[in-house]
Amino acid sequence: MGVIRRQGVTNTIVMYIGLAVGFINIIYIQPKLLTTEVLGLTRILFAAASIIAMLLPLGIGSIAIKYFPLFKDEKTRHHGFFGLLLLFTAIGFCFISALLIFFKSFIIEMYQKESHLFTEYFNLLFPFCIIIALNALFSIYCQVLFKSTIPAFINDVVVRFLNIIFVVLFFFKLYDLNTFINLFIASYLIQTLSLLVYIYLIDKPSIKIDVAFIKQQNYGEIISYGLLLSITAFASLGIKYTDTVFLGKYLPLSMVGIYSVAAFIPTIIEAPIGALERISNAKIADSWSKVNMLEIEKIYYQSTNYLTIFGGFLLTLLLVNINFLYTFLPSEYLQALPVVFVLCFSAYFNMITGLNGSILFSSKYYFYGSLFLIIMLVVSVGLNILLIPKFGIMGAAFSNATASLLFNTLKFIFIKNKYGFQPFHIKHFYFLVLVVALVFGINKLDFATNVFVILFTKNVLAIAIFMLIANRIKITDNNFFKEMFEMVYTKLLKKN
Repeated sequence: MGVIRRQGVTNTIVMYIGLAVGFINIIYIQPKLLTTEVLGLTRILFAAASIIAMLLPLGIGSIAIKYFPLFKDEKTRHHGFFGLLLLFTAIGFCFISALLIFFKSFIIEMYQKESHLFTEYFNLLFPFCIIIALNALFSIYCQVLFKSTIPAFINDVVVRFLNIIFVVLFFFKLYDLNTFINLFIASYLIQTLSLLVYIYLIDKPSIKIDVAFIKQQNYGEIISYGLLLSITAFASLGIKYTDTVFLGKYLPLSMVGIYSVAAFIPTIIEAPIGALERISNAKIADSWSKVNMLEIEKIYYQSTNYLTIFGGFLLTLLLVNINFLYTFLPSEYLQALPVVFVLCFSAYFNMITGLNGSILFSSKYYFYGSLFLIIMLVVSVGLNILLIPKFGIMGAAFSNATASLLFNTLKFIFIKNKYGFQPFHIKHFYFLVLVVALVFGINKLDFATNVFVILFTKNVLAIAIFMLIANRIKITDNNFFKEMFEMVYTKLLKKN
């Protein structure tokens, strides 16, 4: 996987720096400095705006990933493709804004009882959703130019530092809640402007659309693809944030805040797949255009193998230490500890299925991927409506995990049937079983009264046993830990 894996390591390093900042922010700073209700308000605003933002660009982001190679030409400044990004976004914003205004009374009525504070800030969804949409599009534009590291730093590190600063200033009462929420959204606007400046520094794109060139392409197919993938992106993010949105309907905002902390923790496990996707989507799309099936198969197999090992390592370390991590949180957050286990195992299953989403959605069978996502969104919504009123935050966790499990299973089955790609071996099953046994086995150990002695011993045992498992059950033909160390060393110390 060569170039992809090396770039993936760089992006993973940046992402984990961002996650470290986010972890401090979500686990230590926000729960201590914000009330659970205010924390819940920021989470539900972000979740709602993110879902809306996926529909807003009318699929131009997906078009960029699949069709940008057709437009790519530095001499013509890519035929004004950047202008298309902005045009689609403007049209989508007008359309979505009209829908929000039309349904405003209905939405406010839904949330008035349990999440009254959210209804007071409903109008902020209008600027917030377009900001998030532009951030996603500008990041994709950088990806298709194979310039993803700086945007990753802006997205994953800079914004989170700004959030910490605004939270601390709010805690010391330097401004009121209204100003804090506006600054919370402004941090994402700073992200937008930073990405825009970076794009003009590396590419100097044109906003003048080359209409004559577009007419020479099969623009009907391109637009249809974009619109379908827009619905797909909406469904994809809907699955991710449906639990948060429905929690705000059925439970107080304080519970949304408590759940959001638990839901953040599994993102640590999924970070590597996000880093790989950032630089592999364009590679896979290019391979499809050249009908290079061997390269696609190689990416799929190796991504599955490496993510199984790396994800298992992260899952083990995270869950072995989870009780200790929760000691930093106020006591009311402890009720969400079971949620962490459910969502962490769900995240790991997403890891071990590799880059199946990137492969399916950049293929000619992308329609089926969209269909699977829409089905899963319907399942997720139905489960949330059914389970949250009965089981509270655990109902939301099971809904999220079930939808993710079914979706990844469908993608795997479809790719296997259509292309014959089957990256799994009986060794993957053995590895999974032993990792699960290791997590629960280590957590059962309680042999000392000093928490730091227990913590140190558990981690040493967990790492030693995990590496023994990885060494004995050779999922890859290579020395995974040696390769990872060498790549990180090269990136960080040799700077090449």
